[in-house]
Amino acid sequence: SADSWGKLIASNYLEKDSKPVWKNDKAHDGWIRKVSLSPDGKLLATCGTDKLIKVWSTADGALVKEFKDFSWDPLSVAFTPDSKAILVGDLQGKIAQVDTLTGKKLRELDASAMYKLDRLQDVGGVRCFAFDSKGEKLACGGINPNRGGFVQGPSLVIVFDWKTGKEISRIQSGSENDGYVYDLLFITDSILAGVSSGQPGNGKVFFNLMGETQPFINLATMPNCHSFALHPAGKKIAVVSTNANSSGNGKVLDKNKDYATNHSPINILEIPT
Repeated sequence: SADSWGKLIASNYLEKDSKPVWKNDKAHDGWIRKVSLSPDGKLLATCGTDKLIKVWSTADGALVKEFKDFSWDPLSVAFTPDSKAILVGDLQGKIAQVDTLTGKKLRELDASAMYKLDRLQDVGGVRCFAFDSKGEKLACGGINPNRGGFVQGPSLVIVFDWKTGKEISRIQSGSENDGYVYDLLFITDSILAGVSSGQPGNGKVFFNLMGETQPFINLATMPNCHSFALHPAGKKIAVVSTNANSSGNGKVLDKNKDYATNHSPINILEIPT
């Protein structure tokens, strides 16, 4: 797990209140934006607001590699299926494929539709990645931003042919309140699922058939979804959302005229057959 102060921790989830297996209080100078586990389970990649990409050993938390010289804020990282490269998605909508060992940039994919300069504000960026099981398709998630400030725009997913690097399809939501796609999963090689979070109280869980531009399932009952995970059996997903009626900042009086704090419930959903 990682936090907005730059701490990276490995914990034993089978032991209640266990001490960390290892931790690094200063893994990054500031917010750790994303953590990605390599397919072989041996490495972690992280990116932060310090504009650094770091690779760690999962065994002991030792720093293996550090890559810098990124001109734009990296917002997402992911290992390629063979673990030989790391994808870095930045604020400007660029996706860099860099060699895991050397940090050399191998190629760049274009997701610039996820970026907008609005007056003096840079908004958007590539927020997440997902590969299909064959490693043939790469999906990235973000937003098609219409304006800055309280950023608004329809959710946007761009799917690339991994071999050629060419865009093959786009999935865009219908409402500018839907906001950013923060997580993506290939449920099967033909079904892509994602979660989004937009203006307070908005956000969705969606399922798309590859090649289709609109979801065949679009759940809006869980506001401001920001992460989810597929059960190993493939029959359920866990969705992390925000509590309802929070107005985004907790400033809603309860019956005792107290300001209730926000929380993030984990919702378990069954996948339809």
